[in-house]
Amino acid sequence: MKQRYLCRDCGFRFSESNLKLPVKVDVAVESRTLERAAGATETLDFAFWLKKQNKADSTILLRVNKLKQIQKAGIKLDDVEAVQIWLTSDEHNWSDGTKLNFKVAYGSYLKFVGKTWQAPDIHYETPVQYLPKEANVDTLINGSGKVIGCFLQGLKDTAADPSELAKLRWIDVDFERKEVSISFPCKKHNPRKLPVSEAFLQRIRMMPRIEDKERVFCTVKGLQGTFYHTRKTVARNTGNPEIEKISMKSFRHWKATQLWIKYGKLEIVQWFLGHKHAITTERYIHMLLGVFKDELVDDFVSAVAKTIEEEQKLIEHGYEFVRHDDGLGLSLYRKRKFIL
Repeated sequence: MKQRYLCRDCGFRFSESNLKLPVKVDVAVESRTLERAAGATETLDFAFWLKKQNKADSTILLRVNKLKQIQKAGIKLDDVEAVQIWLTSDEHNWSDGTKLNFKVAYGSYLKFVGKTWQAPDIHYETPVQYLPKEANVDTLINGSGKVIGCFLQGLKDTAADPSELAKLRWIDVDFERKEVSISFPCKKHNPRKLPVSEAFLQRIRMMPRIEDKERVFCTVKGLQGTFYHTRKTVARNTGNPEIEKISMKSFRHWKATQLWIKYGKLEIVQWFLGHKHAITTERYIHMLLGVFKDELVDDFVSAVAKTIEEEQKLIEHGYEFVRHDDGLGLSLYRKRKFIL
């Protein structure tokens, strides 16, 4: 028979077999465990703070991951000097973009805890964006499956950010007016209604519609895997390596350049892209101009206007005034040719 005992304080009955004896604790191990727990709490609190600052989920994830990398290197986040030395060390084979991400993430964390630092000077050059030709864009769309083909056609028509179009709901599609509503903008863009082509509407009609699912597409992450596989397959089948250079963002860049070429008006490009400030669109256009500056040719397309309405229409399509003939009562306009 087992000897049973009775607790004098609470009356609990127990035997030696279920009696939990105190365990010897390794102080060093316990200390490391507590430090890790404290570090996890710091990053979790920081993530909640970023969420309150209305930061995008992707931004929160990136910054928290950068802080975790600092902690993984054995550096405490409250040791500003140690972090600064670690970030500027030559032992890291990092690109300037990676260094900038660390700088922004840690600077944001210091703002969260109410501290300041002498941020390292990191010179970062914006990488040159690849601008595809329309023929390659269409080849990729036509070589894609039902879902990804519809998604890419939508990107081409709207110049929306991929994460914005991925959140498209069925109620956001207006088949009668041929437009879609960007109801969940990202990166502090404006909500907007954008025209779409009949090709997109035909594709979206063929999309499978699940009764309880309000969104047309899945997440961007889910679409990316299919996109990369499709792009590789189409490039191989067509023998065109240029197609593999196309990213989801390339559709936005392509559309922005086409709008600028056609209208030459900053506000039209700004409206499509959803930028809140014109300066953002100016930088965007300046970046793209650097990409296709070699695509300009010296030839011009000319047009003649006789009435105010005709002149207005030419100006809206990006033509610039050359001269007016008083004798004939005609105005001459021109627009530079592009080979895109």
